[in-house]
Amino acid sequence: SAGAPSGPGAETCPERLPGEGAAAAPGADGIATLIERRMDALDLAEPFSPREREVVALVLRGNNVPAIARKLYISENTTRDHMKSIYRKADVHSRQELIDLFD
Repeated sequence: SAGAPSGPGAETCPERLPGEGAAAAPGADGIATLIERRMDALDLAEPFSPREREVVALVLRGNNVPAIARKLYISENTTRDHMKSIYRKADVHSRQELIDLFD
């Protein structure tokens, strides 16, 4: 239909965070809750977008950039852009620092 999203980013994501659809990934509730609590505790000046939260959840599950890109139906460059934005917002400089925020 006219105006409907199309293209590689428009497919339904199989690993949704709670509240984003019925197809929540196993363990997604715990990770999403952890992300929410940590974001509240960090009192970020600029909160993560819903897509950035998906990326963080996948990072916390041990996924690398190519795996995240595949799972979210986005390019590796877009995934890297999300990671840069997440690092900036969380004031971290590495994947390990990001993971440590959620430990």
